[in-house]
Amino acid sequence: MLHTNPKSKWNTTIAPFLKKKTELRLDAWGVHPSKESEAALDPLVSWVEKVCPQAKDAYPGPWGLERHLLRNVHQTFLSGMMSDEFAELFRGMSMQDLEECARSFHYEECVQREGLNKALREHAHVEGEEGKWEEHPEPTEEDREKLET
Repeated sequence: MLHTNPKSKWNTTIAPFLKKKTELRLDAWGVHPSKESEAALDPLVSWVEKVCPQAKDAYPGPWGLERHLLRNVHQTFLSGMMSDEFAELFRGMSMQDLEECARSFHYEECVQREGLNKALREHAHVEGEEGKWEEHPEPTEEDREKLET
């Protein structure tokens, strides 16, 4: 498993927006606490509970009302409205800069998630035909070239 290099053109370009995205809780994955977001959402949750008590029973039930409102207000509406701001990060970039951003996702430019990869290797208990785990070698340069075409 791998990810783009934090020092890549892509990550350095989007870093300020990612910070804002985290603070505003615009992603469903990895939501962080945010006093500003909670200060806006909590009164809405209270109001909806008051005027529409059955809202707490919305599907999927395990989410609860706050999760539903977070999803609809922050992660759907607000997130969608900020897509132009994200796109503006790339306005005025040369074709070379845009290519460099795209190259950030190239296999050779990415960074391995060493901790995750180690944990996966240590907990992989899949058995091959001979009754033991078979490790696969790293892809060769020829393998990588085939993937690029």
